[in-house]
Amino acid sequence: MKAHIDGFLQQFNIPRLLDVGCATGEFLYYLNSVYPKAKLAGVDIVPILLKKAQENVPSAKFWYADIHEGTNLLTEKKQYDAVFMSGVHSIFDDYKHSLNHLLNLVDFDNKGRAFIFGIFNPEDVDVLVKVKKINKKENDQWESGWNCFSKKGITNYLRSKGYSSNFNDFHITIDVDKRADNPLRSWTIKLDNGARMIVHGSQIIHHFSLLTIQL
Repeated sequence: MKAHIDGFLQQFNIPRLLDVGCATGEFLYYLNSVYPKAKLAGVDIVPILLKKAQENVPSAKFWYADIHEGTNLLTEKKQYDAVFMSGVHSIFDDYKHSLNHLLNLVDFDNKGRAFIFGIFNPEDVDVLVKVKKINKKENDQWESGWNCFSKKGITNYLRSKGYSSNFNDFHITIDVDKRADNPLRSWTIKLDNGARMIVHGSQIIHHFSLLTIQL
């Protein structure tokens, strides 16, 4: 997947890159090390994470924006050669709002692309997931974040909007131990054929892929 993205970005002398849901800026820190001439930007909805991201990548631009609602994104339309979003689309029960706002940010006229990494369903079924950790507290809350939308449904929607897309499946090659203190952290189960399956406390198998979108 790294080679897939690197091969695309090498065509730009000064690539304009945006990370949606940037958290503390770790991915932008990596991009800055690989593409020191790039114009980097990141958005998130958690101010304390944005502050930390600015400390980690002082050369980048960071601001508060909500990709689902489209808040604080109007001035950024068609401003980026590549827009990245990792682990965000599964938070929402309807992916189309966030996807439309994300696509508006890409300069497709300059051969731009969108890259979305996360959980996708290889079967033709959309799945909405709510989980609740059982603690000693009485006010345990239901959590979202692991919705699994079908590849076919997303492909069909993008095609209806005039975009082409493809999925590159991610196959983990390392073992990740289960953490007893946090059952919602993913871990791996090694199969007889040597492959690894990713699960967490919901016991739902996670199929990760990189979705690439272009005109």
